[in-house]
Amino acid sequence: MTTTPTPIRVLRPPPRLLASTLKALPTNLLDALRNLENSSVFPEMLGKDLTSAYLNLKHQEWRTYNSTISPWELENTLDC
Repeated sequence: MTTTPTPIRVLRPPPRLLASTLKALPTNLLDALRNLENSSVFPEMLGKDLTSAYLNLKHQEWRTYNSTISPWELENTLDC
């Protein structure tokens, strides 16, 4: 006879929300990271160390992206 492992934590969906109570999603990575930094959900579910490592990685990604000039910017915004 085989037994199935007992789940450590059962996640349940939140109750239905009215559209008027929902906030808009962030429009860029930096705003999303700021929201994550102010959230308690990820640290509770994934742990503080993993959340911190993820935030550090994504902040570095944002800095790299933000310091790169795209071909579109070269073509359309730099009048040299």
